[in-house]
Amino acid sequence: MVSKAFSIVYSHEVLGRSMTSNIQNDQTTCIASSLCNEELITRITQKLLAEPYHCQEVYQLYNGLNLDKADKINEHLVNVDLIGNIVKYNSFALDNKIIIENVELSGLGLWILPSYFNHSCIDKNVAQFFIGDLMFIRSLRPISKGEELIISYRSADSSEEIRLRYLKSVGIDCQCRLCKLDDSESPEVNDRRIRLLNTFEKLIKPRILNDANPSLIKRSEKIVSELHNLRKEQPDLEFDTLELSKILAFAHRKNGNLAEALSILKEVYNIYKNVHLQIVDCIILDIVLLYIELKQMEEARKLFDILLKKLAEPLLGKFKDDEIKWKKDAFHLTEKIFPVVNSTAKLIGLINN
Repeated sequence: MVSKAFSIVYSHEVLGRSMTSNIQNDQTTCIASSLCNEELITRITQKLLAEPYHCQEVYQLYNGLNLDKADKINEHLVNVDLIGNIVKYNSFALDNKIIIENVELSGLGLWILPSYFNHSCIDKNVAQFFIGDLMFIRSLRPISKGEELIISYRSADSSEEIRLRYLKSVGIDCQCRLCKLDDSESPEVNDRRIRLLNTFEKLIKPRILNDANPSLIKRSEKIVSELHNLRKEQPDLEFDTLELSKILAFAHRKNGNLAEALSILKEVYNIYKNVHLQIVDCIILDIVLLYIELKQMEEARKLFDILLKKLAEPLLGKFKDDEIKWKKDAFHLTEKIFPVVNSTAKLIGLINN
């Protein structure tokens, strides 16, 4: 399914392309999100004033007000407060980056039809991606007749605090496997996880990215191991270790220990290969690059084909090894949604420079 944005705001439009770098990334993201939200409300309001016949389709979206039938909304009156609520509950963040003319952009938009899809943090059956102001909805597995289409409003690899705070803000009581596990864990387990993550984020991560010394690597390995132990019964739901493992592999690679870096990432891939998260796709690419460095080109090509199928088959149909046109179309698609795939393909000789 393809849906065109009713209205969209890109972060560079509200921040300016030449914004100075003296603001930290997390602060910039927060500022951009707030400004995009305000601008999106303004643009939708202006559009409805200019084209009031759109009011009905916008006002039919969930607004969180739970009005009685007696409080029927006037579908011919532009109501800024109502629009603000509709944006709050139905807007989609472009935080996975969209590509326009080879430039990465982020922002906020309103898409009418996808707004009717419900949420699950981990058990979604469709996923969305963006090209320009178009949202593409693709199935992740065969969908049965009458089965509800489910997407994720927030990625499962977001921190528990961020994910749950967002879900609470939009009134969602998610009952997916991940949320049930979160609810079932004791305060002691939650506190331990928070302390481990804070230690890594504040004391190790800023240093290990620049200085991959053995003591930092050892501390990182211990934190990853402890986090895994907290969810050893359900390892596929331990998403907090994804970024940590990726950074740990980077440190080993920086020290020239390619075999250990490869071992770490292959273990992560084997646990999460059936989970649809962009960071898993990035980990697959990291493994491919390590295979290339280790001169294991056949393994690199095999894993690369797995990633290409994962990204392109939902739109292009089943992959066939002898179909040159399929791969050509697949590379044209990945150039739009995940450009680094194509640069990696050039390294292993699948695309000519």
